[in-house]
Amino acid sequence: MLATENIKRTDSLRRIDSLKQVYSLKRTDSLRKIDSLKNLSKPQPKDSSVKPAKPEKKKSYYVSAGIGIQQQIPIAGQQATPYNYYGRKGSLADYIPSAYVRLHRDERWFVQGEFRYGAPQLVKEFTYSTQSRNDSGQARLLTTTLRLKKSFYHQLPLSFNYYVLPNWSVGTGIMYSRFRGAITEQQVARGSTATQQDTILLKRVIKVPASSDSLFTRSQVHMLFQTEYTWRRLSLSLRYTKGLQPFIRYTDAGGQPREQKAQSFEALLRFRVWRSKKK
Repeated sequence: MLATENIKRTDSLRRIDSLKQVYSLKRTDSLRKIDSLKNLSKPQPKDSSVKPAKPEKKKSYYVSAGIGIQQQIPIAGQQATPYNYYGRKGSLADYIPSAYVRLHRDERWFVQGEFRYGAPQLVKEFTYSTQSRNDSGQARLLTTTLRLKKSFYHQLPLSFNYYVLPNWSVGTGIMYSRFRGAITEQQVARGSTATQQDTILLKRVIKVPASSDSLFTRSQVHMLFQTEYTWRRLSLSLRYTKGLQPFIRYTDAGGQPREQKAQSFEALLRFRVWRSKKK
């Protein structure tokens, strides 16, 4: 009986030891989990070899519009003339404002479209028509000459411009021109075949409209280069254009075919009237 009680007591002690070991293992696992959670909550040291990815900057676009006035600067023998489109003295009509629209991409570049109504084109004056009529009965020669003074065009420039500095841009593009008219000096002279002297009978400035059957080509395409500085709403530009096709074809006094291409250099002052929000 005593032996049986001793065996039962031994078994009970073994079970208690086993429960103590199980409890100790569970407690150790719980402490390990707690330590792991504490380590995770602590800020981890940054790896200097791995650079954080920069957030991608969103491209923004906006539109602006405004008006401008231009002043041509004579080059290559060109001459300024005070006559307007109607052949009268006074050049106020030469400063009809132009209108422009721009599409901007941030402050990196912009595309510009523009319209100019009846823009004047300075030229190097030349005689493009000479007609002579011999009056053999009176030994006289009547000569009529036409000398180009100025031409006028409706213009559509289109350019791409890139900012090389925050407020300074350079650009290039093309310009389409439609002939509106020209100012010509007409001179009629009478010469004597005997004395070889000429007498001017008539000298006047006349208008050559686009509707007339003239020697002027109806339209041309020009290449253009420009640079601009912007200050708030104002901008000052310098622009050079060169015609890719001749604006006139004629025959000189010697019977040789000739043609002339237009070129211009001008300063433009623009004022921005409207600007949209960035998108």
